[in-house]
Amino acid sequence: MGCCNRFRFAVWVTLWPALAYGQLNHPGPNQNVLLSGRLKNPDGISISNATVVLGSATPGSDLSAMRTTANGWFAFSTLAGRSYTLHFSAPGYAIQTLPVAVAAGNRFSELPDTVLTVGSTAAESLTPSVKQALSRATLPADLLEHIKNDLGFPDVDECLKRAGDDTFEQAFRTTWLKLGLSRNYELFIEAFGPCLGGANNFPQLVYARFGTSWRKVFDGIGSRLDVLPNRTHGFRDLARWQHGSAFMSAEVVYQYNGQEYKAVRCTDVEFEDWMTKPKRTPCKDWKASEP
Repeated sequence: MGCCNRFRFAVWVTLWPALAYGQLNHPGPNQNVLLSGRLKNPDGISISNATVVLGSATPGSDLSAMRTTANGWFAFSTLAGRSYTLHFSAPGYAIQTLPVAVAAGNRFSELPDTVLTVGSTAAESLTPSVKQALSRATLPADLLEHIKNDLGFPDVDECLKRAGDDTFEQAFRTTWLKLGLSRNYELFIEAFGPCLGGANNFPQLVYARFGTSWRKVFDGIGSRLDVLPNRTHGFRDLARWQHGSAFMSAEVVYQYNGQEYKAVRCTDVEFEDWMTKPKRTPCKDWKASEP
């Protein structure tokens, strides 16, 4: 069975972003901001299963992608003070690009409804950056099978149908990360929704390509995954954040052992208020993963 079947009967809260991002955020240029919006057609009807790609204005930065849910909703984790570009693509509609500047001071940024124009876009009219962004939004078939198995599909298929989603891809968000020293990018999967995630913490998977095959190198549950500057066996260290309450979270640091990521350190992070430096203490009764 997949790693995440335990969530199939989790109570779902429609305001999950507020809960998941209730901690770790202080006013300033590096605060996390949840950027969200809805995609609609000219008649005001939500567009489901459309591809949305978020890219930073910085060349060579990571790209995140997701499919809109049944009500046209999309959301991405961003950093305050940064500029991004959103690309929207859906069958029967012209491809649209929207520049977005994320302001500091708020933990959530909800965009006005994005309305797509009926029609099509000639491939030759797309810039190289838009072509790259949209191409990465489509996952290789062999990798998609790995993701389905690890997230408990087809066990959740009926649940997805009841939620109104048309495809399995609407239940997770992808981000291409540069973790290793090779030219390949690694793929970070964040599952969400009533069928695959809880109200605060969600299944997190990272896949790396070795030769011609994909291998899962990270498997966890949390509200956020940070890429750290240090490397172990050629791969960047990772920090998994797990939501505990509005003022408490756990940060678990992982290092690559040559085959997969293993937890090496856990820290409880307590926020007294939004302006005070957080208090950090080692997690109680916690042991590192076996090497």
